[in-house]
Amino acid sequence: MIARAAKTDAELVRAAKEDRAAFSLLFKKYARKVFDYFWYKTNRNSDLADELMQETFYRALTHLSSYVSRGHLYLTYLLTIAHNILVNQYRRAPSLSIEFAELIPDDTQIEAEQRSDFESLWKAVSDLAPHEREIVLMHYRLQLSFAEIAKISGKSLNAVKLVLSRARGHLRTHPRLLSHRVNSVKKKAPKQKPGRLKKN
Repeated sequence: MIARAAKTDAELVRAAKEDRAAFSLLFKKYARKVFDYFWYKTNRNSDLADELMQETFYRALTHLSSYVSRGHLYLTYLLTIAHNILVNQYRRAPSLSIEFAELIPDDTQIEAEQRSDFESLWKAVSDLAPHEREIVLMHYRLQLSFAEIAKISGKSLNAVKLVLSRARGHLRTHPRLLSHRVNSVKKKAPKQKPGRLKKN
């Protein structure tokens, strides 16, 4: 008997949108990983981790109808909600958006040049292979340690470090970022005043 291939996140989300009861499949798939995230971040407080994990899935279910994957794993979306909840829990920083589409700061005080840097960076990140992109986002956006990422992703510690190292290498040579650096240098270069013709 041939075993059926496991459903993708997109298929599970589609099923949950049609029948909310099917959301339980997403819960079963990722509840432990979300719990582990909170367990690490709350200094191994199991009761609090479980409470915050339940809140994460409640919010995810509430926003299910408007959810768009944008190429990310559903786990990454859940961990973004989880991070948002944790930030609010300890009031350490302003609330973060639960959409990865809003990775770029929307602060009007941010200079145009700095905002352009953010835009170029995250557009380049979006071009990475899915497994590289997810680890980059978990490490730099959600500020997870290598050990936490390894636990959540099911990879070994060395595998996480290797993927992140390769992702950094790909970003350093990404055409979008190279082009952005060249343009930035050109803008910063002092303009030369036209020389005066000497009269004989």
